Amino acid sequence: MIQHNIRIIQMYYGRIKLARLAQLAGVSVELAEKELCDLVVRKTGVSAKINRMQGIVVFKKGTGAATTEKSTNEALNEWNFDVR
Repeated sequence: MIQHNIRIIQMYYGRIKLARLAQLAGVSVELAEKELCDLVVRKTGVSAKINRMQGIVVFKKGTGAATTEKSTNEALNEWNFDVR
């Protein structure tokens, strides 16, 4: 049920604090992180990065069967954001 809730949250958020994700899922921060990591590792349609220092989760859009290649500009913007 927790993983289902995380999949639903991913549809509405591109970026969310880990504490808020846990609150919306109704679990502890540690359990939310564990379940999110499990979803990402098993490649179940959830693609995300966790910034543990800031406690932020960034969901990647366009995952799943309809994935398209990123434009060069999108890739550079994402890289620039990650560097900051």
